[in-house]
Amino acid sequence: PVFLPWHRFMLVLLELQLQRVLNDADVGLPYWDWAADGELDPDEQPTSPVWADDGMGGQGSPITSGPFAFDPADPASWRVRVAANVQGQLRATNRGLRRAFGQSVQTLPTQADVAAALDLSDYDAPPWSTLSEGFRNQVEGWRPLETAPGLHNRVHVWVGGDMLPSSSPNDPVFYLNHCNEDRIWA
Repeated sequence: PVFLPWHRFMLVLLELQLQRVLNDADVGLPYWDWAADGELDPDEQPTSPVWADDGMGGQGSPITSGPFAFDPADPASWRVRVAANVQGQLRATNRGLRRAFGQSVQTLPTQADVAAALDLSDYDAPPWSTLSEGFRNQVEGWRPLETAPGLHNRVHVWVGGDMLPSSSPNDPVFYLNHCNEDRIWA
């Protein structure tokens, strides 16, 4: 039940820390409206401007374009230092960031998916779990369970790579996704 408020609090703390470190009270976290990209043809979604070299960079194992590209010879290039294994246990690592667009689900959520969540009148309902009906589970992506993951979860699965395990905050796209979730909640 605290999915949305917990992430809002995390994003507020991150934004405050960025403002402090950059000494700029006007710094704000951006969001990525993945539902707008979800309206594109599935073949066009990986070429959306967010994945350009001057955006978040593209996909690969490791990513070789954009600001988070990995160059093993460059100690200053973006590196994943902690990753989760298949059991969810964290382990030390030293490698580039990985993304694999559309490998497990073909498309991003759509504007109709967001509208369906916003049409729900209940935030949440008993049993307060992934089985609950309501806005929170629709936005988080647990409902409906009969289909592929929705909204937030679908974005993690569509981006793939390092966005899949519990160490998904390694990918800066994690924050764009959660800022968009917070925007939808607002």
